Amino acid sequence: MKTQNIVMLVIALLAGFAAVYLAQNYINQEITQHKTKIDEQYKPIKVVVAKRSLQRGEILNSSLLAVRQVPSAFVHGDAIRPGELDTILGHRLIYSLNKGESMLSTHVAYSKGDTFSNLIDDGKRAISFPVDVLSSMTGMMAPGDLLDLLVTLKDGDTEKTFPMLTGVLVMATGTEIDEIFVSQVKAKKYQTITLHVTPEEAAMITHANNEGDITVLLRSRSDDKKLTMSAVTKNTLLGRKNKQLKTGPKGPHIIRAGKK
Repeated sequence: MKTQNIVMLVIALLAGFAAVYLAQNYINQEITQHKTKIDEQYKPIKVVVAKRSLQRGEILNSSLLAVRQVPSAFVHGDAIRPGELDTILGHRLIYSLNKGESMLSTHVAYSKGDTFSNLIDDGKRAISFPVDVLSSMTGMMAPGDLLDLLVTLKDGDTEKTFPMLTGVLVMATGTEIDEIFVSQVKAKKYQTITLHVTPEEAAMITHANNEGDITVLLRSRSDDKKLTMSAVTKNTLLGRKNKQLKTGPKGPHIIRAGKK
């Protein structure tokens, strides 16, 4: 009887050890599978990203783009890989991108000869108006730049200069709609610039161009602050106080481009 009990005890112990072993083996397999799955999701993949903030309408070239490693779980299916870089060079960007943002195939115009009208947002218009050497920054302005527009008008016997629009996107300079780099600029001259504005802003530019003089101020592409300044007259230059503007007690109405 004792021998039978011992045998049963041994069998029970062996069964217990087997159960522990099998359970441990199952757990280890599950952990390994989950770890492999997680490792696969976060495996770094090289994708093409914007080296700096890019404006809609810019022509893509290698100096505007960079290659970064991104966890595979966060890589979009349309992301451009380094091996596909040549397929987008020379094409026009149809959506603006922030610095470091992945370049997608849907961000790029299908053909290099994509029409200019496709670069205009719904509700916006492209307007061209003449500029002289002074107001065109002596050819240093480039498509993709942002501008502030000042207007000089005669108010009675007094000429006043004040801000009209701020943060306006340059779509073209003359017939040039490609990206121009400062290091490559050779003082290009042009007689017109084309801006991306609302119909209301286009009317303001047209009227100001007919009634007075427009001067453009080139601003940093990273500067999103609204231009705020008082009207300037001859009295301002002479250090005298200006009389109250006739445009109202709050002064001239400044519009940020694209916003009412």
